[in-house]
Amino acid sequence: MKELTLACHAILRNKTNAILVAMQLAITLTVIVNEYAGITEQLDRINSETGLDSEDGLFTIRSTGFTEDFNASAAITEDLLLIRDTNGVISAYATNSIPLSFNTWRTSIATTTDPDAISSSPAWYMVDEHAQTTLGFNLLYGEYFSAEDIVPEGTDPAKVIISQEVAGSLFPDTPLNEVVGEVVYTGSHVPRTIIGIVDKLHAPSGPTETAYHTMLQPQTPPGDSMLYVIRTEPLMRNEVMQAIVDKLSASNEDRILRDPVTFDESREEYFQGTRVTVWVLSVTMAVLLIITVCGIVGLVSFTVQRQTKQIGTRRALGATVIDVVSYYVLQYGVICLTGLLIGVALAVTLNIVFVDQFEFVVVEASHVIWGVLVTFCITMLAVSVPTIRAAQADPAVALRDG
Repeated sequence: MKELTLACHAILRNKTNAILVAMQLAITLTVIVNEYAGITEQLDRINSETGLDSEDGLFTIRSTGFTEDFNASAAITEDLLLIRDTNGVISAYATNSIPLSFNTWRTSIATTTDPDAISSSPAWYMVDEHAQTTLGFNLLYGEYFSAEDIVPEGTDPAKVIISQEVAGSLFPDTPLNEVVGEVVYTGSHVPRTIIGIVDKLHAPSGPTETAYHTMLQPQTPPGDSMLYVIRTEPLMRNEVMQAIVDKLSASNEDRILRDPVTFDESREEYFQGTRVTVWVLSVTMAVLLIITVCGIVGLVSFTVQRQTKQIGTRRALGATVIDVVSYYVLQYGVICLTGLLIGVALAVTLNIVFVDQFEFVVVEASHVIWGVLVTFCITMLAVSVPTIRAAQADPAVALRDG
């Protein structure tokens, strides 16, 4: 208690220094807490689940016909026979898009044809009876499509499968298992019967809030451009990719084949901008912490230099290095805690404004605790370095130079 009283008296004698350190720490904490909240949100996005059983053996290849007499339907049938007959292929199907591909198709579905009915705008995928095996998503309730359910392009399918997020938005008061069998209506008021509920399936793109709002339709992809999704034995993927390219290139010269893209590459490209954001925020936070440390080291060094004679006197009277260092650590510890309390209030207040005006991520208690611990530790480290150096000086030299 005596040491704390002495530290408080010392702070009051040098209020300018204390205010500068406290405000610097408050601003630093405010910024890094909000940046850390943003970093954790971006990392959660990067590590988000797609709903697929495994991504290791998946790849896609796009085929685009360019001649006037190109028969897309016949090409899909022939290509899938060749692909599925390739050694190492587990399953394959043709579609309009896949998760994390940026190629988003959306439609509006509602519970009734009334304009005021509950509605949703999920991203939707065209699939056939092999899509579940290929992607490996989990069907919570209901059943999957059969070969008889698949309709050609231009035809409205009678059945759909929706994700549990879409089911929850359309039927908020209905248990998921009871949503199976319900009828929904597309924007053109076409009725579709829900035959299954998917546990989780990521959209090709879109905001995080609707990342899993997806729907499956049993339909052949339209037009002359189709995307083949192929699952292979993981260790054979590269070998199978080349074999399929060779087969498809030789089977039909009336189309262009794009280079195969692995799902790992799709994920990497999809989150490239997010990774850049994480790096920018991390570097900014690191630079701010370094500047804070340098500022505190400078202020403390200036303070102990002015008090060289006092330190020498204390050392000559028997005070140990630990005694001297503890005095300054306690003094700046009080300043640090004061600044951190102000910083917590500023961080939370600023975050409320950010959330309200810019839809920023909400700061959680764990973010604040992390920021306080990091800032406090680097402050104590910054205080200890110059005080240890000053306390280790010879008392006689300190008294003479002071």
